[in-house]
Amino acid sequence: MLPTIALGKHQVTRLVLGGNPVYGHSHFNRLYSQHLIDYHTPERVVELLRACEGAGINAWQNSYTERTLADIDRVRSEGIKFHWLCLGKTDWDEHPEFIDHVAKRQPIGIAPHGALAERLHRQKKIPVLLDLLKRIRSNGVLVGLSAHNPELIALSEEQGWDVDYYMCCQYYLTRPREEVQK
Repeated sequence: MLPTIALGKHQVTRLVLGGNPVYGHSHFNRLYSQHLIDYHTPERVVELLRACEGAGINAWQNSYTERTLADIDRVRSEGIKFHWLCLGKTDWDEHPEFIDHVAKRQPIGIAPHGALAERLHRQKKIPVLLDLLKRIRSNGVLVGLSAHNPELIALSEEQGWDVDYYMCCQYYLTRPREEVQK
């Protein structure tokens, strides 16, 4: 096993397998993203998780979609042990019941998508984001906060939000166009 950290009551490897390459989120171009999707068949996802388990990686983070849920079920049915961190979608403010749906699959943590969190922040709808975080907590799993903008994480810390872990990219993907142009 690779070195671990405590994440709640869980020991999670410091290296976590991400879902973006598996599910075609290359952030490069559509063609490359499609190649990633085509390559990562359900069978190859099982092989990948088995290889990760063999290499000592015990955690997988991916986004909430029917495909990822099916892959989670398939990998578990193969007896592969891993901690799952679920990243929500950008419409969870309109569908908070999805949190309850995903919690039934027993992730160790759930985080609303960073683009959603940042949109709510820009729209001055932090109470909506806080309600999503409370709903996650009420399902008995760890509460994550995802962001592309580290200012949102700083705000969470300043205000003492009930968050167990953060996910923050090294790039600010959702930067508003006017900020990019500056």
